[in-house]
Amino acid sequence: MLVPVGGGGLIAGIAVAVKAITPDVQVIGVQVAGHDWAARRKGHAPTESNGPTVAEGIAVKHAGVLTGQIVDVLVDDVLVVSDDAVEEAVAMYLEYEKVVTEGAGAASLACLLEHRGRFAGQTCALVLSGGNIDLRLLSGIALRDLARTGRTARVSVMVDDRPGALASVVRAISDAGGNIIELDHVRHRSDVPSRRAMLEVEIELAGATELDRLVQVLRADGFEPKLSG
Repeated sequence: MLVPVGGGGLIAGIAVAVKAITPDVQVIGVQVAGHDWAARRKGHAPTESNGPTVAEGIAVKHAGVLTGQIVDVLVDDVLVVSDDAVEEAVAMYLEYEKVVTEGAGAASLACLLEHRGRFAGQTCALVLSGGNIDLRLLSGIALRDLARTGRTARVSVMVDDRPGALASVVRAISDAGGNIIELDHVRHRSDVPSRRAMLEVEIELAGATELDRLVQVLRADGFEPKLSG
């Protein structure tokens, strides 16, 4: 059983109940990088955060006195996950289960994704502990997931500044199955040579395979596309 760990109250209560009923079931806590007091108490090396975490609900530096003692005795292990894994888990719940969850609530699924080798072949129960997430944060996570999975991309292509150049790039994007969301035709910028233009195109596609095909099609047509998120 994978349980998010903040101050330790939730996992302490679950561990007391689970170990009383089925002592053989492992209770494993999940913390986010940089907020790993319980993992350190289980002998794991300290981790560092890269900045503010999307899992604010478990961003706790210290245990409660009583809950910490219960974690020490009854919790089998505590694993740490990255913010990237938490974002991926939030997006997966939203897309596949149609469930809105906050970062802390999705930490157990993030653990399964990031430490999948440890749990291969086992039956795992995931505690989803909350859905208190700001809509702006949720939309950002969803958009980054589209970019991460190749379903949206921003492509920059340098072309000759002449009639028909834009049409040739648009045709290549269409041939690869891409749909243009936004397009900027840039001439007057210091990194764009005279008689040339930079096309910056935001595209949606079916996935990473189609994105690879788009790059191949553009290169076959003589362009040198550059990808950004």
